[in-house]
Amino acid sequence: SLLKDQITRIEKEFTEQIKPISIGPDKLLIGLGNVAKFFLENQEIQHDALVSMIKQQIRLDDGHVNSLINRLINHGLLISFKKGFGGPLVPGETWYQPSHQPVIEFLIATQVVRAVIEGNKLPDQLKWQDGVLGIASTMLFIDHNILPDKDGLWGHTFRDEKIKELKCLALASAHPERSVPFKDWVRV
Repeated sequence: SLLKDQITRIEKEFTEQIKPISIGPDKLLIGLGNVAKFFLENQEIQHDALVSMIKQQIRLDDGHVNSLINRLINHGLLISFKKGFGGPLVPGETWYQPSHQPVIEFLIATQVVRAVIEGNKLPDQLKWQDGVLGIASTMLFIDHNILPDKDGLWGHTFRDEKIKELKCLALASAHPERSVPFKDWVRV
């Protein structure tokens, strides 16, 4: 997929930069998946906590992890900001939050799908992330034959209009043969 290609490109650029150290195949994807899992429940992460999280997945020193974080920022996957900034004498702490790029939304949506399959409810901060919800709805229908429904998935979380929007998106994104059984519902 295009999203995996983007992650592979970032991984290739990064591994070329840190030669002769190797991070192994798909380690960046796994590491980003764990960061996305963190963002299911949290809106932001402090720099040292992010470094520690990445180091648990990808065995690198702090300098290489910081370089990787900068690469993720440069590619628009993370947004950095300062808290407690008080000028040059009080530099503040660096924090990060996920961007609204398709790669990050896809990774977070993957975690949402896993949570739904395991019977967990949707974290509150994701209720306003339309991109994540749209991707998750589509993945749930295509991969697990689960659709948002006013009496089922997310029915107690969203208004009927939002449920219909997510359901229509999932149906439109699926192969036509999968969506045909719902044609009468779509016409309503």
